[in-house]
Parts: sequence; C-alpha cells; structure tokens
Amino acid sequence: MGYVLLTEHESNDTYKGSSQLSWNSHFIDVDDAYSDDPERRTWRQLLGEFSPKSPWRSTATAPRTPSL
Repeated sequence: MGYVLLTEHESNDTYKGSSQLSWNSHFIDVDDAYSDDPERRTWRQLLGEFSPKSPWRSTATAPRTPSL
C-alpha cells in the first residue's frame, strides 16, 4: 500500500479549487470518515499502521481502491 503526496499543480487539478475532493475523485482524503463505517472512523484510523505518514495531513491522499 502506498500514498501520493500531490504537487501543487496536481493538488489544484485534483481538488479543483476546493478544500475537499470531489465525490468521483480517484483519491480519498485519509482524514475523511469512511461512509460505510457505522462508527464514522476516518480512513487514517481504519488503516492504522498502514496509514500514510505525512507532515501535511490535509494533502495526504490514498488510492480509492484500498483492500480493507
């Protein structure tokens, strides 16, 4: 499992001027809650030790197809 730290240009392309990813993005924000989790835990909490380690928490993204 890996993570992608987006460049400024990639971030602008991906976020399209917003602070949130679009619903059909190929990425997930690891600090967003996983919608199918009844406890509403974030992806970061669910991924645990496999979670991306980044000093820029709001720009840490992961591919949308995690295998949980």
